[in-house]
Formats: sequence, structure tokens, C-alpha cells
Amino acid sequence: MQKGMLLLFVAGLWLGSSSAFAAEWLTVSSPNFRVHFQSQHQTWATKTATELERVRAQVFDQQGRALDVVIDAVILDPFNLPNGYALPSSDNPLMALYVTPPQSDMEIAHHQSWLQLLVLHEYIHLVHLSQPSRHGKKQWLRGLSDSYDLAVAALPRWVAEGYATLQESKLTGKGRLFDNYSEALLRAYARQGALLPYAALNFGDGSYRANAMAYLLGARFMAWLEKEFGEHTLDAVWTRIMAVESRDFELAFSGIFGQTARQLYRRFIAQYTYHAMQQALTYKPSNSREFMRFHFAARDIEFSPSLRQFAAVETNQQRETVLNIYSSAENSAALSKFKARQKALLERDPKDIADRQPDSFIREVIATFIPTNFSGIYYPQWADEETLYFVARNKGQLGNHVTDLYRWHIPSDRLTRISKGLGIRRFTLLNQNEIIAERVHNGFSQMIRFDMQRHALTSVFDDDLNTVFDYPTVDSSKRFFAYLKQTPALGWQLYINDLTAGFGTGSVIVPLPEQAQYVTAPRWQAGEQKLYFVAGTQGELGLYQYDLSDQTTRQLSLGQHVFEEVAGNLDGQLLFLESTPYGAKLSSFTLPIEMHSAVLATDTGFQV
Repeated sequence: MQKGMLLLFVAGLWLGSSSAFAAEWLTVSSPNFRVHFQSQHQTWATKTATELERVRAQVFDQQGRALDVVIDAVILDPFNLPNGYALPSSDNPLMALYVTPPQSDMEIAHHQSWLQLLVLHEYIHLVHLSQPSRHGKKQWLRGLSDSYDLAVAALPRWVAEGYATLQESKLTGKGRLFDNYSEALLRAYARQGALLPYAALNFGDGSYRANAMAYLLGARFMAWLEKEFGEHTLDAVWTRIMAVESRDFELAFSGIFGQTARQLYRRFIAQYTYHAMQQALTYKPSNSREFMRFHFAARDIEFSPSLRQFAAVETNQQRETVLNIYSSAENSAALSKFKARQKALLERDPKDIADRQPDSFIREVIATFIPTNFSGIYYPQWADEETLYFVARNKGQLGNHVTDLYRWHIPSDRLTRISKGLGIRRFTLLNQNEIIAERVHNGFSQMIRFDMQRHALTSVFDDDLNTVFDYPTVDSSKRFFAYLKQTPALGWQLYINDLTAGFGTGSVIVPLPEQAQYVTAPRWQAGEQKLYFVAGTQGELGLYQYDLSDQTTRQLSLGQHVFEEVAGNLDGQLLFLESTPYGAKLSSFTLPIEMHSAVLATDTGFQV
């Protein structure tokens, strides 16, 4: 690739239509950066240029490194998803920044602002990987071609992503190193002996959530190295990689630490696992039971109004997604088949030992929807026993992908697209014709009402670049509206709005556990003014209930599970989705659960 063509190449990666190529690109410049954007991202671009200069100065103060060339940054929104990437050319470095902010249950949701975290993470990549080599011939070759330059700059994925994740956290006090969800997930894996071996750290081994471990484990391993050997010791590795003496990462590492990265990683895993096991000794015994174990990944569990069936979005190891409708009833046919098989086994060989009965059987599948002309299925919501609404991603007019609302009539298998280019994510049905939804438009998160018949959209709350909404949900009486909102001042908070007073009037902040930094997945208990939610504190996840009648938050469970979402109430049980090293699992507590008042950051809800 010729020098100077890199920017055009990146911009063209996602622009799939002639109208997108014809759209005007603008540039805002600062002393050390050029930010390229289209007009709809003007606010994002202006703030990005300011943030980049601030981050450059911050990183230079921390480690004495900066790039002497002007860096290009491209503002994009190709998939209606949060992301970004960096191309670490030594003389033509570039970063791409995706404007859609993360939702409350994502690993990257712990930040002061999405723009700050994203800019910092991608700039760390560039200042880490784009340093020119002190080897004259090698650097001369890097100057001839971007392709060669990028190949030489590459480090193992866990090194590049782990270091950027470490610095995003050290420089902000937030990020994935200090995220309660990430920590709870890793502790649960450690207790099962399921943390990845060194050989699988880059791209995983195909197991559940393994692809994220380059970030989560990589950052914690590097933090451990700095604690055990000093920050200067790890930093010296990057200096050695760019030396006149030709070294790859492993040689640069072992020459400084006196041991290989693999050897020290094993020590780190042993210590991390020991501390996770010690922490588990403080947990109270869980009275949960397994309701159903999924084959691999599952999310967005939703029971129908009658509770006789439930929807689940499932993804296999090949990342293929389907929407399954299951019967809520126990699978008596599967149980009978299992018992018959064991009986036949013992009849053939009376001295044999039968299989242990599984804790649960896969429920009967009633219907399956496989997406064909769009990507992804998100957040199904029942309109009635035969009709589901959900969100999926489609290609928009500018070549980017935008999430829209669909309706699936299950008996006829008929799919109807409700909106075009709306960009909504999670939503709740307000009535037969309206939804309340969180929408991301040009990088701004908004809470909106959308009339599905008239296709009319009205704003519920004013939007702001650093405010993100999530998880709108209305109780069964349609009186109380709960939602999550993230702001730089308060982080993620859970709010309740009494709709009899109108939207945005008299909202109450739900009291969260002390030092809570992760909160997600609110769900109303049908017929009662009780709201369940997941919150994280001190590296653990807990399940909580807020009683609106007495404004009290109570803790149901803490630490025993990696709670993903509350699925609802069924036959006196509270169901929840949890992550395990082997996939997603639907589990339950028998009601009434022993509860006690949580230690709260605030004693009662208050008006805002």
C-alpha cells in the first residue's frame, strides 16, 4: 500500500454505496492530530480533537513517549456498535473511532465518557506500537510501505490489547481493569480452573467468552507484572523491542524479566486463582437450581404473558445467531428418554453403573427464527402469545448498518419490518402501538417514544454527548417506568419515573449498594411495585430488589454467580441468566428468597 493511501483505504472499508462516497468529508485540525468526519458527527469530531491533545499530554507525562508525526483520526459509525481500532504506522498512524456508546452490561461501559475511553485506548495503541525503530535499515523499509510498517509494528494481540486496557484504566481510574463485571467473570472462571493457558491468550480456544481474555486477562497480567517487578521493568520491554538489536516480544521480555512470559503468566494465574478461591470462602451458600443450560451463548431471555413459553437469543461457537422459542414446562419427554436409556443399559449389563441424571434438560423448542437478510437479533419483547418484537441490524442508506424494529408472528412465521434507519437498541412496549426505546443517532444516546403505526418519533429526555440511556422498562400496570442513565458525574444509575406525572417529572434514583459501579438489567415483578436488578461492587456481582412501596433496596445474592440478567418470575421462582466457563445457564431461586437490606451508597431514593 502506498504512503498516503491508508486514510482513503480505511474510510472505504465500510462505505458501500455511491451516496456514501459522495458525502462530504470534513477535517478539524489541532497541533498533533487531524480528525476526519462527516457533517452529522461535527460535535463528536470537535470534542475528539480536544480530547486527543489532552490524552497526548497525559501519556507523555506518564511515560515520556509521544509521536512526532501528525496522527489521523476518522470518526465512523459503521455498525451501530461501540468499537474502534488503530493502524500503527510509524510515519502515518491512524485511528478509527466508532461513535455509538456502549450499553450498561458491556465490559467497556465503565468510563467517564465513551469518547474519553475510546480516544485513550486507541491513542495508547499508536504511541505503543508506532514508535520508530532505532534499527536504521528496518526503519528505512518501514518508511517505504504502510503494509510492511504495520506488519513490523504488530505485537501479540494480548500484548497490544492488554497494555492499552491497562493504561485506559490507570489513566482514568475506570476501564476494564477496575470493572466489577469483568472481575466477577474472571474470578468465576478461576474457581473452575478455566482461565486460559498462555498459548490461547491471543485469540482464545473457542470456549465461552475466550476472545475477550486478551483484554481482560492481558491487562491484569501486566498489572501484576508492574506490581511484582515495577512499572519501569515492563516499560523497558517496549524500549528493547525498538532497539538496533533485532528482537521480538518474547526475546525483549525474557531479557528483562529473566523468565519467559509463559512462565510468569503461569505464576500470575496461580496467584489469581488462589485469591479467587479464598474470596469464595466468604460467600453464603446459594440456594439456586439449574433451570436450563444452553448449548453455548444466550441472552435476552423473555417470558410470554402467560409464562408458558420464553424467547432466547442464542449464538453458537461459529457466531451464528438464532431466536428460539422454548416451552416453559419441564421436558418430560427428554427425562423419560433418559430414564429409558439408563434402564436399557442396566438390563444389558446389570453390573454397569447408570449415568447421573443431568440437573436440567433442554426445554422443548416451539419455534426458531434464523436471520437471513439482516444481522443480529436483539431484545425480543412479547406483544401477545403469538407475536414478538425484536431489534436487528440492517444496511442503511450511507452504507453503514443501523438497528431497526421488527415484528415476528410466530404461527405464520411472518416477519414485518416496522422502522427504517431508527437506530434503536433496547425498548419496552408502552401500549399496543407505542414503544419507549433507547436510540443512538450520530453518536448521541436518546430516550424516545415511537408510534409504530404513524412512525412518529418524540424525545422523552434531552440528549447529551456524555449521557447514555439503557434498559427502558414499564411495569405491568403501565404506571412506573424504569431506566438506566449514565452521566460523567454519577456514572450508571437506575431511575424510576411515575408516568402519571409525565415523562421526566419526579424521577427517583434507586439506592444502589455502597461502592456500586456496575448496574444493569432492571426487571419489574409482575403485579407488584418491586424492581429486580443486577449490580456490582468490589469485584462481585449481586442480585438486588428495590421495593418502591418502602423505598428499600435489598440484597438477594452476592458473589455466587455471574449474573447477566433477571429473566422474571415463574411458579414461585425468580429466574436469572448467568455466565459460566462452559456457556450461559438459566437458573432460579425459590421465592421467598432470604433477603436483607443492602449497605447502600444512598439511604433512600430522591427526586431529580
